[in-house]
Amino acid sequence: MSTIAPFATIGYGDAKALTDWTGTHALRHITYAKLMHQLGRAIATPILDGQINHDWWGRHAIAHSSIAKYVGGSTINLSAGWKDEREFYDWMRRHTLLHEYTDEQLGLN
Repeated sequence: MSTIAPFATIGYGDAKALTDWTGTHALRHITYAKLMHQLGRAIATPILDGQINHDWWGRHAIAHSSIAKYVGGSTINLSAGWKDEREFYDWMRRHTLLHEYTDEQLGLN
């Protein structure tokens, strides 16, 4: 299981939980970048902590697309935010699955 807080622990509209998740999530991407560097593979490592806004969505999509070149898997639509509660939980579920796949491919389970 990924070290990213499971989506089920983040309630829609819970700003504190989302801030905590964002920090943990950013650290996971830093872990990916360090591991890929050790393997001699360069990946995009945009800054992903801080507020989730339009710029964050774009940086996040770049980070996942960059690592997908090496580990495969889908990048899902990570460049757009959620408009309502249903989209939030759906995105969190798909995103968590993507990280679990990436972790497995990199031996981080």
